Amino acid sequence: MSGLHGTFFSKQNSPVPAFSSSITDPPRRAISDLELGRRTLFIVSAILSPIALGLLYNSVGLLQAVGATGTPLGSPGGQLGLLVSAVLIALISHSSRWSTIGPAALTFWAAVFAITIVYETWFSSDIVISEVEALLQWSQLPLVVFFVCLAATLATRYVRRKKGDGEFTQERPKYEGLMITLTALLLAVALLILVYALAPRSAGPLIIRSTREFGSPGLHTALIAFAIALIAFLLTWLATRSVMGVQLAVWAVLLIPCMVLIPLVTTLTGMIATPNNSTAIALAMTMPVGGTIGLIVAVTTHGIALMHKR
Repeated sequence: MSGLHGTFFSKQNSPVPAFSSSITDPPRRAISDLELGRRTLFIVSAILSPIALGLLYNSVGLLQAVGATGTPLGSPGGQLGLLVSAVLIALISHSSRWSTIGPAALTFWAAVFAITIVYETWFSSDIVISEVEALLQWSQLPLVVFFVCLAATLATRYVRRKKGDGEFTQERPKYEGLMITLTALLLAVALLILVYALAPRSAGPLIIRSTREFGSPGLHTALIAFAIALIAFLLTWLATRSVMGVQLAVWAVLLIPCMVLIPLVTTLTGMIATPNNSTAIALAMTMPVGGTIGLIVAVTTHGIALMHKR
C-alpha cells in the first residue's frame, strides 16, 4: 500500500514537460516577406487612381495651352503635374507584384474618364466648356489612356499565368527581341503621326473655349481616335514578349522628342509664336499628347516587367 501510495504521488508531483514556443506559437514571417492584402491594395489604388488621372489630364491641358501660344516650356506646373501623376501610376503598377487588383482599379477609373469625355464630345449639347475639356476632346486622350491601362492589366495577368506554367522559360527565337523592338518603333511612329493628323491647326478654341471651333467631331475623327487607342493597346501588349523593346520605342519616339527635344527647339526658335503657322500649332498640340501616351505606356509596363522577373 505504501508502495502504491509513493508511486501515485511521485507521478502526480513529477514536473510537467515544458513545450517549446516553436511548437505552440505559429511561425512568424519576416517583415520583408509580408504581402499586402487585396483589400488594402484596392482601397489605396481606388483613391490614388482618380487623383493621378485627373492631375494627368489637367497637366496635359496646361502644356497644350502654353505650347499653342508659343511657350511649350512655359508651364512648370504642367510638367510637375505629369511627373507626380507618373509616380502615382508607377506605384499602382508596382502593386501588381502582389496582386493585379491595383491596375484593375486604375483601369476602372480610366474607363470612367474615357466614357465622360466620349459623352461630352459626341452626345453633349454644351458649346462652351472648360479649357482642359476642350483640349482633351480633340485627341480623346482619356480613351487612349483607358486602352493602355486595359492592355497593361490584361498583359500583367497573362504573363503571371504563363510564368507560372513555365512557358516563358522556354528558348525563344533568336531575333525575337529585335523584331519586337522594330515593331514597337513602327507602332510608336504611326501613333504620333495619327495624333498629329487629328490635331487642330488653330489656337482660336483656346480663347473662346468652344469645341465647335476644333471642327464638328465626325466619323473620321472617331475612326482616327479609335485607331490611336488600338495602336496604344498593341504597343503596350508587346511588353508581354519584350518590355525592353517597348520601353526603347516609347522613350526614343514619344517621351524624349515630345517632352524635351521638340519643345526645347520650338521655344528657342519661337516658331510657334506666329498665329498663322498652322503646322507649328498642330505640332505644339501633338507633343504633350504623344509624350503623355508614351509616359503612360512606360509606367504601366513596369508591372509587366515585374511579372517577367518572378
